[in-house]
Parts: sequence; structure tokens; C-alpha cells
Amino acid sequence: MSLGEMVNRLLKPEIQIIEASSQGGEWAYTALVYLTDGTRPLHSGGVVIGAGGILYGATFDFPNSDGEPAGSIFSLTPPASPVGAWAYAQLYTFTYGDPGSQDGSQPQTRLVIGPGGVLYGVTPYGGLNDTFDGSGTIFSLTPPQSPGGAWTESILYRFTAGTDGYYPGCLVLSKQGLFYGVSDDGRSGSRKTGHTLTRSCS
Repeated sequence: MSLGEMVNRLLKPEIQIIEASSQGGEWAYTALVYLTDGTRPLHSGGVVIGAGGILYGATFDFPNSDGEPAGSIFSLTPPASPVGAWAYAQLYTFTYGDPGSQDGSQPQTRLVIGPGGVLYGVTPYGGLNDTFDGSGTIFSLTPPQSPGGAWTESILYRFTAGTDGYYPGCLVLSKQGLFYGVSDDGRSGSRKTGHTLTRSCS
């Protein structure tokens, strides 16, 4: 299978996380998991590799308690043997759209892994109740102290659609604990503006 054929095969409604390899110019892939909420396929912006080979990613259309697409964070744990199945786990479901919630909504880009295994990411929507769909957030997801416990989400920043812009689209974490990213310019929907957020990750 050529690389082009593999890409075309991936452009299907069934969104999947894959493992790809190349030998002798031919590409082969293995589907690790199909992302679904049980009734429909889900979409992800990609995964990052954490300790132990665990994959972490986000879906932007996983439904909240009202059935509206709010998004989720998931993990994929590799099997103990090469022929085993990867273990999917739902780590967090965003609550934006629920009454009184100021949570983010619909994460669409890759997460960032910080010290201690803390996950960081952005949502282009949500964050504030007084704006239509919100203007986006920067969030963190802290792993539990004991295996099997609940992950803890925190909103680090809520965009206001002012000089900080809105609809953030990516996030980079520096060694100094600073976050860098881009968002739509708050003064013009056709421009991008940079944002920096100081955050201690030690």
C-alpha cells in the first residue's frame, strides 16, 4: 500500500487512531481503535505519547450530559503483548452547555504533556456564559494520585475576545513553563494574534 492509498483509506467516517510503518517503500498501518460514542464516529486532532507509551488525545464532538458536542479527553494504553488490544479510557468529558458551566468546549488540537504527566490543551469555544459559544480556554488535566482515580480539570485562562483574541488553535509549552499559542485577533476575524501565558510547571 502506498502512502497516498493509506491516507485515502483514512478519509472515512470511521475516525481511527493508527500505527504506521514503512518497509521497502511500502506503508502499512494498523488501526488501534475506532473513536465512537457508541452511536456515531468521533473526531480527534491527533494524539501525543506519554510515559509507558500511553497515547493521549481529545475529541471535539463527544456529547455532554445534554447530548450536545462538547468534547472529551481520552487515553490509549498499549497492550502487554504485540497481539493484544489497546485499552481505551475516557479521562474527562467537557461540561460546556450544562447549566452554569464555564467549561471549555470542543478541543480540536493535540494536547501537550507537562511535568508530572499533566495534560494541557486549548478549546476554541466555551469558557464564558455571557458570550455566544464562549471565546475559548486554556485548560489542564491533572492525573489522579492513585491508579483508577479521577483526573482533575482546571481552566487556566478564559479568552475574552478582546486584545487576547478568541478561538485559540494551538498550544506550546516551553522549558521555562510558558505557554505560547495563536488565536484569532480580537479586532479582526481575519487575523491571528499570539498569546503567552505564564504557568509554573515545576
